[in-house]
Amino acid sequence: MSSKPAVEYVIFDLDGLMIDSEKIYTDVSTNEILGKYGKEMTWDIKAGCMGKPEKEASLHLLSFFPDIPITSESLIS
Repeated sequence: MSSKPAVEYVIFDLDGLMIDSEKIYTDVSTNEILGKYGKEMTWDIKAGCMGKPEKEASLHLLSFFPDIPITSESLIS
């Protein structure tokens, strides 16, 4: 029998609870990439991305900008 210590505490960091990663994600990755094409993610687009898996969120985002040559895979990477 193993003598591992019992888990006493668990912290669940729901996005924005401890670190506001949504703002960082929007400013650095999305608007920096979209900015190259003169585009910007609006709050309405962002709200539609929130809570979705990255593939689904990237497809949602790109659906608003059909004229830019970015694939979901390249946006994620």
